[in-house]
Amino acid sequence: MTLLSTLSTLLLVAQVPPCAVTPTVPLLPGIIDRATGTEPAWLATDSPITWTAIGMKTLWVFKAARRVRVTGREITTGAVVRFQRGFENPINDGMTIDDARRESVLPGGADRQLLDTYTFHPSAVFYPDPGCYRFQIDSDHGVRHITVQVR
Repeated sequence: MTLLSTLSTLLLVAQVPPCAVTPTVPLLPGIIDRATGTEPAWLATDSPITWTAIGMKTLWVFKAARRVRVTGREITTGAVVRFQRGFENPINDGMTIDDARRESVLPGGADRQLLDTYTFHPSAVFYPDPGCYRFQIDSDHGVRHITVQVR
């Protein structure tokens, strides 16, 4: 019975796909040196992302977007990522930005003209557990995905 149990466990582990993370790239040197994503959406956070119950401080960067909706799930379990924009706002299953330009912040060291091209949105992201998470970003540019590993 022990051999059968061990073989079952090995088969289960072999079926879990590796986490194909989205590359981290230089984005805006001197302002946001490294961010995960591809045009027109990125997220900037500590790298590697280490799980914490209190939420991970994350800066979302969008290029030339108006309305944006971000949701996320763990790839193998389907566990839902939660978001909080500002300490006084509720924690939700998705983050909606109705007017990205109007709601943008300006990162330290950035020139105001940068807001003509990019918008910046801080949030706390709550990952239920360590794992492989895929964000879906819906914007006027269509649907994009960003995948990150939370350790």
